[in-house]
Amino acid sequence: MFNYKLIPLLKALCLLVIFSSTGVFAEQTRSNELIMTFINDNIPFIRLININFKIKDHIETQPNTYEGVSSEIMDINKGKITVNVGRKGSTAVANKFNDWVTHEGRNVFGKKPDKLNFAVQGDLELTLDVFGKQQTVVYRDFVIAQGHTGAVNNWWAGSPGCKHGVYVYNPDSLPRKSGQQRSMTCLGQMHMQFMRYQFDMNGIYMIPRDVF
Repeated sequence: MFNYKLIPLLKALCLLVIFSSTGVFAEQTRSNELIMTFINDNIPFIRLININFKIKDHIETQPNTYEGVSSEIMDINKGKITVNVGRKGSTAVANKFNDWVTHEGRNVFGKKPDKLNFAVQGDLELTLDVFGKQQTVVYRDFVIAQGHTGAVNNWWAGSPGCKHGVYVYNPDSLPRKSGQQRSMTCLGQMHMQFMRYQFDMNGIYMIPRDVF
């Protein structure tokens, strides 16, 4: 004898098959926007006028969802990097992030992530206006990644050429670290501090610490 109590379950199974075959539950590509804000209060004669992220490699939990990285300037001293890819956390992405930055002390958090949705590695190029002349500074092998905390996604950044915290360079050339959570300082033609927004997880501040 047929058990009519099974009808709701059978309907649910049929809907699941239909949705799966039509791609309703398929992995989706999303536009993940990271806002990069240049803070020049300590050096007002320098302004950010362009930003570019030249992709070298990428990894994501959801295969076949990566559709590239774009960069654009939104306003003077404010740029945006958009990573078009699916979002889902995994240890595989976190492990690759750790490999790329080489050490937990070379990212904005100063620790290893457990899971990340995706990560992209490339050269971060900042075009600056310095006393009316354009100058491009490059931070090579820069890694941008997205994780998840609580109910929101958060951004990670790291590079082998960076160190967690703020490093003030002195005449004796010995770096002295001062306490600064969620930030890292990258060496280059211009030493730059990259610091997560204090109350907004969608952005990173860029603060020049040494000029050319």
